[in-house]
Amino acid sequence: MSTIGTSLSGIHASMAQMAASASNVANAASPGYQPVRAVQSETPSGGVSTRIEASGAPQVDLTNEMVSALIAKISSQANVHLLAASHNLSRGLVDRSA
Repeated sequence: MSTIGTSLSGIHASMAQMAASASNVANAASPGYQPVRAVQSETPSGGVSTRIEASGAPQVDLTNEMVSALIAKISSQANVHLLAASHNLSRGLVDRSA
């Protein structure tokens, strides 16, 4: 998988993690709500596969959800920077070969 593909895969995984945390926070007071989590695994091509599953926790832990959301934000920002750097490098190579 290309660097751009890997970055996009990471951004998608971060978005899924953020969505799971947002769902948990939004439904924290809902009776019978089962918290969810984003589970990430490496793909053979080098990217990340993400699935949402029940966390197994009996209730939402708001502190953990805030930490999870912050990690997702930082991971997303890192992947955006990698995507931009890869794009700039590719553009520079095209300019030099022209």
